[in-house]
Amino acid sequence: MKSKITLILIITFKILLQTSWAEDDRILLKIPFKSREDFLRGMRQNNGLMEKVLRALSKKDFKQVEKIASVWLLDVKKAKNLPYRDDPNFIALAVDFHTNGTVEIIKAARSKNMEATLSSLANFYGRCNACHETYRVIEWPENKTYPNPTAQPLNIPKNYNYSDWATK
Repeated sequence: MKSKITLILIITFKILLQTSWAEDDRILLKIPFKSREDFLRGMRQNNGLMEKVLRALSKKDFKQVEKIASVWLLDVKKAKNLPYRDDPNFIALAVDFHTNGTVEIIKAARSKNMEATLSSLANFYGRCNACHETYRVIEWPENKTYPNPTAQPLNIPKNYNYSDWATK
């Protein structure tokens, strides 16, 4: 089990270490400064939540894992802000992260199966990694500001219902 948690921590570290700015060919999300700062704050919160999930899992506290993971679920606030990211593929990745990825963790935690829960967390972090390797939100060194882009469609999976997965 320690080796699986170590692997997850290594993946986390890899996400945080991106290529240098000069070589950064990821897609720039052109979002306004305030939205960008909120977005980055959310990314930092996600890292903190992952740490809490791993700590709960190390104690085999599956109920706590479920409770913490439920914060990642797509809710009204996230659904309201998400369409204003300027790339439909990014939006699709984000919807997948906040619906399918999170539901997979919650289902695994509800089963109280350590291997399934660790596997769901690895899949979830794979979603994080795919996004971080594709997109960036800071344009260095200019750090320009951008107006709000036009809202994009939000295609939520037909079988996704937030209330089905919210912690009861």
